[in-house]
Amino acid sequence: MQELGGLAERYRVSSATILRWALRALGNHVERNEGRLVLPLDFGDTAVDKAAKKPGRRSTATGQAEAPPVKAAKKRGR
Repeated sequence: MQELGGLAERYRVSSATILRWALRALGNHVERNEGRLVLPLDFGDTAVDKAAKKPGRRSTATGQAEAPPVKAAKKRGR
């Protein structure tokens, strides 16, 4: 919970937003691995990594990269 709160404060978003980003990243990871959860988790070149490399995407207060919106995972029919 402390880590979650720290991330939320760092990126100036709610804890729910951090959880949403994490779940979307996990969903994308599973999708890239043909529907399997492959451990250890390797998010590789994520949207956050890309945002940190782009000029003008830095938070003025913290100096940390701002996380961009994450695409929603595809819904699968049952």
